[in-house]
Amino acid sequence: MRNESRRMLHDLLPRTAKYSSIYHTGGDEANTRAYVLEPVVNTSSTAVIQPLLQAIMNHVFRIAEF
Repeated sequence: MRNESRRMLHDLLPRTAKYSSIYHTGGDEANTRAYVLEPVVNTSSTAVIQPLLQAIMNHVFRIAEF
């Protein structure tokens, strides 16, 4: 994640956590073909994409915990 995104999440998520016990993080509607265009991922394989998305979600949830 870029530093700007990290700063935003570290600021926003703790402040809004008290208003929602569950964040909807999406993902169920992810179009795997879109990740072929991402130079780092460059595949539509769910076996590759799923762990990457999980790592992002884990990071976001750690920030949101209070």
